[in-house]
Amino acid sequence: MKQYKAAEKKIRERSVNNKETLEKTKNEYEAFLSIKAQHKMFFQGQRYFSEGGRAGKILAQRVSVHRENGYIPAIRSEGGGIEKDPLRVREQFKGFYEKLYRSTSELPRGELEGFFGKDQFP
Repeated sequence: MKQYKAAEKKIRERSVNNKETLEKTKNEYEAFLSIKAQHKMFFQGQRYFSEGGRAGKILAQRVSVHRENGYIPAIRSEGGGIEKDPLRVREQFKGFYEKLYRSTSELPRGELEGFFGKDQFP
């Protein structure tokens, strides 16, 4: 009987933990949906306001520029300084990805061929 009670207690504890986890996940999902809806309303406003008067057209133009740019206003360079010029920011990204994907192997070619030569690839 004691074993049965202990097992029943464990099941109840698990269900409480699962319920808490479920509630937390549900709240996070609702927050995500709320943010997504706000963004949709913001960009939908651009279409609505562009058909309106002068103030609406100015607002729509600002929303359009904001959406189209999607740029990063500043970035920290390798030297530690902050670059704010869009051309320099673009150059920093370009340099970073060129360096990241540059094919430089420190292993001798013979070792690589010996390692990969053992297996047959399709």
